[in-house]
Amino acid sequence: MKRFIFLLLVSIVGFLFVACNKEDEVQLFINLDTTEIEFAPDGGNRTVQVSGNGEWSISGDGDWLEVSPKTGKGNVAVTITVSENDSYDDRETTLLFKCGQETAKLKLFQWRKEEAQIREMLVKLYHDTDGDNWRNKDNWLSDKPINEWYGIYYSPGKLTISLLYNQLKGTIDMSSCTILWYLYCQVNQLTSLDVSGCTSLTELFCFDNQLTSLNVSGCTSLTEFSCSYNKILSEIPEWFRQLTLFEHDSRYSYYTENDETKYTDNGVGWWYPGEPGKGYHGQ
Repeated sequence: MKRFIFLLLVSIVGFLFVACNKEDEVQLFINLDTTEIEFAPDGGNRTVQVSGNGEWSISGDGDWLEVSPKTGKGNVAVTITVSENDSYDDRETTLLFKCGQETAKLKLFQWRKEEAQIREMLVKLYHDTDGDNWRNKDNWLSDKPINEWYGIYYSPGKLTISLLYNQLKGTIDMSSCTILWYLYCQVNQLTSLDVSGCTSLTELFCFDNQLTSLNVSGCTSLTEFSCSYNKILSEIPEWFRQLTLFEHDSRYSYYTENDETKYTDNGVGWWYPGEPGKGYHGQ
């Protein structure tokens, strides 16, 4: 009898030991419904769904974002709130979700405000100039940094656009883009170009297009301007004296006949105040 009781106790203890080991061997897991989230410069909040079979925690948040809740168990919706990014730098970080030894990572990215605005202007430029039919449009409209878009050279506070010989058709409106320094769009089929208020614009080359409208008012830093072989009809403003290079079509062609200066009106081009009455093209 005692032997029977002893064997029974041994069996029970053995059963409990095996059961506990099986419980210890349960494989923990943690999953997220996404691995990357992008935020606009204005900030905001997004939700990520966490699923797991144990207690988990989150680490890696910065002072520009808040995570709630930071701990949980099982399936929970986690809200990530990001503040406005008014700096000249993009923001990025990685949140680490951990359940036991199992981990999941969530990458967060927030565009800098300036780059987001430039990206928006470039997307508009693409659509306004028949971008689908450009000769080269590598990476345009993609999520890659705009510096990797064909013809775009960007650093904080300084933008260069170089899309010459690229089959652009239509209009370009970069008005009030105060970080635009250089624009090269020559030898295309543009009909309208507006860079008014581009106070940092230094060089503008737009020759050999079909421009009938060209607005350069307020380009106070402009020094080199080449716009020949277009259909512009405009008087040359006084402030163009600041230009060190001004290549353009002349509205009037002058010639001498019987010791008398005469002219031909070409119908398009630029003229100085007082023309054609003063009999020559110049200041």
